Order: sequence, then C-alpha cells, then structure tokens
Amino acid sequence: MNSWSLRPTVVDAFGASAMTNRGFTLIEVLVALVVVTIGLTAVVQSVARSVNDTTALREKTFATWIATNVIAEYQVTDRWETGQFRDERRFAGSDWPVGIRIRPAEIEALGNGIRRIEVTVYAPGNRQRSVSVVDGRLKRPETSR
Repeated sequence: MNSWSLRPTVVDAFGASAMTNRGFTLIEVLVALVVVTIGLTAVVQSVARSVNDTTALREKTFATWIATNVIAEYQVTDRWETGQFRDERRFAGSDWPVGIRIRPAEIEALGNGIRRIEVTVYAPGNRQRSVSVVDGRLKRPETSR
C-alpha cells in the first residue's frame, strides 16, 4: 500500500496492479453508446422538424404572394364581375391552383361601389389543402379612374 493512498492495491494474476490497468468495462461502453444514440436521435429529429417548418413557411410565403398578385391584377384591370372562379398560376417552378371569389362588400355606408375579393391559393398538385387566403377590395371601374 502506498503511503498516500488509503485503498489497498489490488494485483491481478499477471502481477499488474489495478491502478495501472485503467479501462472501460463492456457495460460502461454500452451505456455510453446508448446515451450518444439518444442524443443523436434528438438532434436528427430537431433538424427534420426544422426542415419541415422551413418548407411550410416557404410554401405559405409563395401562396400569399400569389394571392396578393391576383388581387392587384383584378384591381388594375378593373374586373368587376361577381362569382367564383378557378385559375392556376405558375410560380417558383410549380403550378398553384387558385380559387377566386368576388361578391358585394357588406359595407352599407359605401353603397355598391365596392366589391370584396377573396383569393385562396392551394398547395401545388393538391386542391384540397389551402395554403393561404387573402382578402381584398375592388372599386367599381367607373369610380376608380
């Protein structure tokens, strides 16, 4: 026993002390691998979620731009007819289905000079899933000039 140590020195069959044969047991290595695996799994899931969120945000932004552009086109071309219309717009390399609904504005103080336009943009290739809905107003063509 060393004078500075309170623990006895254990000597194995080959004469080496336990203090010089430091290493990890198989159980310790397996536990460490499990901990690392759990940590890496959490990182991969976080990255995948981030990619999905970024894709959804990109899609929502594009759809809102398309809807805003449709409203601006209607305002500039003085289109006034009411009803529901379907259209498709090419944007960012994809074809985006668009639903357009024009109806009288429910604002009595303004009279019949204003119409409400509601543009719904759907996911490319999926007319069942709307991505963005934007409302706008149209002036009667005679009063807009």
